[in-house]
Amino acid sequence: MPLEDEIADMLAKDIAKEIDEGIMVDLLKDIGWTSVEFFYKDNFHAVDVTHWLMENCPGKWRRLSSFYIFEDIKEAEWFILRWI
Repeated sequence: MPLEDEIADMLAKDIAKEIDEGIMVDLLKDIGWTSVEFFYKDNFHAVDVTHWLMENCPGKWRRLSSFYIFEDIKEAEWFILRWI
């Protein structure tokens, strides 16, 4: 497969994943979950955030695209207070 086709295939998969995750965020919000848009500063920040979530948010949460989405609104509020 030519390099151009490989690049196009990789980009198409990335776009499809982004669309799928956006749809999932919307579906979860429709059933009452709370979303928070969030961008990492760097890889160390990502580790710190993930570690904090694992210790402080026992409920259900997910990272989808540029969003964290929480089943419990109180956990979303704690996340916002700590990281935003």
